[in-house]
Amino acid sequence: MPVDVARGLRKWSMATAGLVLAQCVLGGAVRHLNAGMACPDAPLCLGHLIPPLDSGLVALQFAHRVMALLVLAAVSSFAVWTRRAGTPAFVRSWATWAVVLVLLQIGLGITAVLTALAVVPDSFHTLVAASILAILVHLTTTGWMAYTHRPEAEPAAIRVA
Repeated sequence: MPVDVARGLRKWSMATAGLVLAQCVLGGAVRHLNAGMACPDAPLCLGHLIPPLDSGLVALQFAHRVMALLVLAAVSSFAVWTRRAGTPAFVRSWATWAVVLVLLQIGLGITAVLTALAVVPDSFHTLVAASILAILVHLTTTGWMAYTHRPEAEPAAIRVA
């Protein structure tokens, strides 16, 4: 992989993974502060596109929903970048899977709310979040390895032909 593509992969995937990690932390706060049903409707929140934010739990739930859209935009942009940058096919494939999982994740989040946090959709919502993060960490590691383990960086005496 060319050094500029490896550098771009490392930066894009790390930034996107960081955003997904922040969303996971926010989701954990939603779960553990019992804000999951602060907005009992979906995709609206309390019947509004932007709900009254006078309650901390409503604000937390709404922030989680807004961040989901930011994650969708970031992961989609990253997947488009992998195609335009000419990354290897396996990188493009993983990036595409990340987009599919983010879309599934949003659907599971809506389903979890509409079923009053039924165990199955809520559990899968958590599982898919971890899967998205795992894919992005994998791609970040791939970018770091491709960038730091370049043949031109190895001394000639130990270069494998």
